[in-house]
Amino acid sequence: FGTLETAELKMPAVIGPDKKRSPFNAQRLRNDLTAAARKSALTPEQIDETVRLTEHRLYTSGQRDISSSELVEIVLEELFGQNTEAAVRFAALHKRFDSPEHFASWLAQGGKT
Repeated sequence: FGTLETAELKMPAVIGPDKKRSPFNAQRLRNDLTAAARKSALTPEQIDETVRLTEHRLYTSGQRDISSSELVEIVLEELFGQNTEAAVRFAALHKRFDSPEHFASWLAQGGKT
């Protein structure tokens, strides 16, 4: 007889600004990306790819929890590689900028915080 052991990869929980833990929701991410893509040239295929890559990075991170701000950074990294306009729109929805200057500085640094 032999035994077969497998590793179970679990998606980390997302910790929001209110410190509440919630499961990662791929559909919510897809909806947010769709909203960011309304006026940009981000295709449904690019949205699906961004969700898939984000899920992959979360699964393989080995983390039990991830902050919502870290999740936003992961998504932005994926978006900047595909469509800068959609990345800027997503950031405007999900990052907290103190001022227009802070936003401009963030953008000038290529979306790096």
